[in-house]
Amino acid sequence: MSRFCEVIMRWGFKVMVLCIVCQVGVVQAQQPVEVAQSKVRDVALSLKLVGTVDPLLSATVSAEMAGRVNKMLVDEGDRVKEGQVLARLDDDVIRVRLVQVQARLQQAEKEYRRMSQLMEQNLASLERLQEVETALVLRKADVDLTKISLEHTAIRSPFSGVVAGVYIEKGEWINTGGRVADVIQSDQVFVLTS
Repeated sequence: MSRFCEVIMRWGFKVMVLCIVCQVGVVQAQQPVEVAQSKVRDVALSLKLVGTVDPLLSATVSAEMAGRVNKMLVDEGDRVKEGQVLARLDDDVIRVRLVQVQARLQQAEKEYRRMSQLMEQNLASLERLQEVETALVLRKADVDLTKISLEHTAIRSPFSGVVAGVYIEKGEWINTGGRVADVIQSDQVFVLTS
């Protein structure tokens, strides 16, 4: 038998089996079918899983400077807005220091103006003017640093959310970096199932 005949016989057998299967499919399709009217109704879908739910955004708010807690303005469970003050540290000493450094700045500004006038009249050296100018820059930096310290006495929420935990109370001493509160954003959560 030639190779051609073998191929024809093999394919012929496959075609014959295919025809039989199709005939059976046609026969099965002729069985009776029930028809029903479709109706609109509510269907409760539920899915029960074991897992953990975590906020997408959470932060432990810490003190940026050491100090005595003067006011605790939130409790666990409170909703807070971005920038809202959570707690205040005692700022009496810093306010007094601000008055001092501002007075020293005013004195340095007067000295600089006086020295500039003397320089224009050739009655002062360039070296002395530069010393006074450096003192003025340092006094401005002192004022800026003191204002930053004053701002750091107000411990603020980094974003809007819910206070998940509070770690300090009024009257306590807190060190730089000490935990004040946990804030989480509960609007969006991450669900991890096992």
